[in-house]
Amino acid sequence: MALSWGTPTKIIDNTTAAAEAETSQSTAVDLESCVGVVGFSVQCTFNASATAGAVFKVYPSYDGTNYAGTPVEKALIEKKDLGNPSEEHVYFPISCRKMKVSVENLDAAQSLTAISVWAHKQTYEE
Repeated sequence: MALSWGTPTKIIDNTTAAAEAETSQSTAVDLESCVGVVGFSVQCTFNASATAGAVFKVYPSYDGTNYAGTPVEKALIEKKDLGNPSEEHVYFPISCRKMKVSVENLDAAQSLTAISVWAHKQTYEE
């Protein structure tokens, strides 16, 4: 048996977060076959005039149906490559059965655009 990252699943597809707003929550990520950690690739474009980054948020479901109203994990996405697409990778320990994610734009005046997120589940392969 060996650990594998498998095929990434797109869970947020090319959306926008207005100034000081949060994207809708993603589709659910089922963690039943996941071991150890789950990773996310976050792609977005910060406006050329952006003055703040973003926050990646993880909303857990412990029963597989109901999702928490507050995030269990957060990661700061630093503003970079202003005006151009950028990518950030974040990893979290498995702490629940399912999760949804969102991206909050911290900039007070500029939208965060072209937001896409992929989930990478670490699994065992035989």
